[in-house]
Amino acid sequence: GFDCNKWALEELKAGNWNYDGQCNPFQASYIDEIIKKLENGETISEKTIIMDEKGFDATTITQEDVDNYGI
Repeated sequence: GFDCNKWALEELKAGNWNYDGQCNPFQASYIDEIIKKLENGETISEKTIIMDEKGFDATTITQEDVDNYGI
């Protein structure tokens, strides 16, 4: 799977999926911060931003992962 909602992580934890890759699911707050800076007349020094991606394996995912990363 490639979804970061809580349901998908619960499916993974239940063993119904093998792996769940999350492609930059939490970038919205960072993008919002950049937009606000630009609207306030600030400049952004970095033109390219590389966001960390996260993935979970069915054999190692924990309930804490589901609670922390499921949206």
